[in-house]
Amino acid sequence: MGEFGVTFSDKIPIVKQTRLTAAQTCLLSLQRAFKIRKKVSEQKFVNIWHTFLEKSGKVHGYWYVPPPLGTTALFDGSKHSDRTNYTNLRDKVYWSKTELYLDKQEGGYLFSSPYFFHEDVPLIGDFGFTFYSGENQRIKDHFHRCTEIIKQLTEKISKGISFKELSALSTDIMQTGGFRNHIVSTTDKIKTNFGHTIPFLDRDPDERERKKIATGEPEIINSVISKAREFINKESEYIISQNCAFTFEPRFVSVADPKLPTFSLHLIILFENSRKEILANFNGLFNFLDMDFLTKL
Repeated sequence: MGEFGVTFSDKIPIVKQTRLTAAQTCLLSLQRAFKIRKKVSEQKFVNIWHTFLEKSGKVHGYWYVPPPLGTTALFDGSKHSDRTNYTNLRDKVYWSKTELYLDKQEGGYLFSSPYFFHEDVPLIGDFGFTFYSGENQRIKDHFHRCTEIIKQLTEKISKGISFKELSALSTDIMQTGGFRNHIVSTTDKIKTNFGHTIPFLDRDPDERERKKIATGEPEIINSVISKAREFINKESEYIISQNCAFTFEPRFVSVADPKLPTFSLHLIILFENSRKEILANFNGLFNFLDMDFLTKL
């Protein structure tokens, strides 16, 4: 029992619900966007998604800011085919644009970073994924292969290994498969990683963090959440315990053909009483987008 009187088991349903809310509202947003006759810009999609999130009543804020609203839509197209090959979503170049539009025969990347307060503890439920709804078989095969490797990677994740071991293992498997991990972090001193812990899940905020959270200022709360993360990088000694959770978000760039779209599924890996669970929440979205060419996780 932590100082806030909230246990790990109390917090887990909040993380699950927050992520599920992000997934469900993303699907509603795509369904609306595909029905609209007028062109839907990246920014228009973000606004639609944000409205659904706010109306859900299950989100209190968005911690990954910038980008504005803590939510991003990047759409690939014939004249902007590299949007999904972004370096970092905080870079203004990759904020959602009003002049770039959804092409229903192309793809893109969608991400949101909602959190929910439970007993004054902000718990995040990040959600994001690359999508493709076109007919280019090379891209479909590329995405299929990426999900095959993600399945290999997630099967290797186990209690007792360190983040630096997971980083090395993931790097080796990706390289063997012909890919490199394309994450350029502005907050991880190592600059590249495979994800990070869910802050305040396996520990409560300390006194300094509690005081900052209590200000109620979104910018301060976002900073507290960001700084509380442990990254899956080549130096982290963090050990995966019987009760913990972390994002797992490798970004696949083909070494042989780097012009292929970067592929990513933003997952949450959860260990509760040593039992591993993968929070994906993609089924409804992939069914809607006809992405049955992906490997089931």
